[in-house]
Amino acid sequence: MKPKAIIFDFFGVICTNVAGNWFKKHLPRGDALFIHDTMRHADLGKESEQEIFSKLATVASVNHDVREHWLSDATINQELIAVIRELKKSYKLAVCTNAPADFFRTVLKGNDIEKLFDVIVVSSEVGLVKPEKEIFELVCKKLEVSFDEAVFVDDSEMNVKKAKDLGMQGIFFSSHEQLFPYL
Repeated sequence: MKPKAIIFDFFGVICTNVAGNWFKKHLPRGDALFIHDTMRHADLGKESEQEIFSKLATVASVNHDVREHWLSDATINQELIAVIRELKKSYKLAVCTNAPADFFRTVLKGNDIEKLFDVIVVSSEVGLVKPEKEIFELVCKKLEVSFDEAVFVDDSEMNVKKAKDLGMQGIFFSSHEQLFPYL
C-alpha cells in the first residue's frame, strides 16, 4: 500500500541528538542506568525540565546551564528540511519525539519549522514514549491513517523495529537521501 503519512523522530533525525552528544562529552564513564532513568522521567513528563537539567549538571559536575548548552548544540538538518518541504506536497507529516516538551518546542519554534508538520506528538505531553505501541497509535489516529499507511523514520533501531512490528514501513535514519524513493 502506498503510504499516506510520514512520521519523523526529531532528535537524531531532524535535529542533532543533543542529549546523546552531551552525555558522551560530559558523562564519558557512562552511567547508563542514570541516563536511562533520568531521560525516561523527562520524556514522560514526570519531572520538570528544570529538575532534569539540574540533576544532569550535578551528576556531570558542570557549571554551565545544561539547557542552554543543549539549545546551542541543537542544529537542524537543513538538507532533510528541504526534503520534508517536498514531501509535504504529497503526504501528511508528523513528528513523534521522546523529549521534554518545553525544550523541544523551543527548538522547533526557534527554527520556524513547526508549520511543516500536520501533527506533533511529544512524549512528555502525552505521557507515552517510543517504542510503546500506544504512542504510535496516537500519532496515527491524529494523522487519520492506519499503521500500513504510515512510514516511520527514526535513528533508533528499536523504535523502527516496533513500528515495523505494528505494520508501518520503517526507515532507520542515517541520511536524508534515504527518503528520495518517497518523493
